[in-house]
Amino acid sequence: MDRRTCDYTRCQRPALPYGFVYGRAYCEEHYLLGLKHALLKELPSVVAGNPSTKFRNLFGRYVEGVYSARDETMPEALAGNKLRDRAENIQYRENAITFTIKRHPQPIPIQQHWRFDLEDNIFTLIKEEPTLLDCSEAADILGKTAQTVRRYIKEGRIGAQRASETTQITDWFEDKLGRGDYDTWVWRNRIIRADKWLIPREEIIRFMNEH
Repeated sequence: MDRRTCDYTRCQRPALPYGFVYGRAYCEEHYLLGLKHALLKELPSVVAGNPSTKFRNLFGRYVEGVYSARDETMPEALAGNKLRDRAENIQYRENAITFTIKRHPQPIPIQQHWRFDLEDNIFTLIKEEPTLLDCSEAADILGKTAQTVRRYIKEGRIGAQRASETTQITDWFEDKLGRGDYDTWVWRNRIIRADKWLIPREEIIRFMNEH
């Protein structure tokens, strides 16, 4: 059977085996163009505040294609499957896609804010912040003292958990130790022994909005 040719206008080159984009086939030269065209057609779902599954899939594939064409290694946090499955707060403005993604390279997860420019195909890390805050960090945001924050926790006005009871932390250590990374043992003991109150960032935002 003859190999399918590229569906790009007036192109007769053989299509790539992986170059299919929702029914259309593209050669090596036009694969990224085909992905981008399909991606742009899905932007209305992003503008409407509900990125479609198709958009998520195309965004991940397009970014992977960009890095592959440049022969560059993708940052682990921006792998296509992670963008598809874990990107949140996706927005489109000024010809760029912005989003947040949670990472867990350390016991306390961080949330990264990224911007992807659709003109030059470049990622920019806008900021990153921990998803869990101790009382001192929360106090800085609220303009209070750490003692006041601890009082709010005891009064039930701010939700918090002890480090030893926070599954995001305990699961991280269990995973590391299960892989034989015993260097984390001292780190684990230090965090668990201190057993600080940890407050989700979303909880701080809720408290600020209500007060």
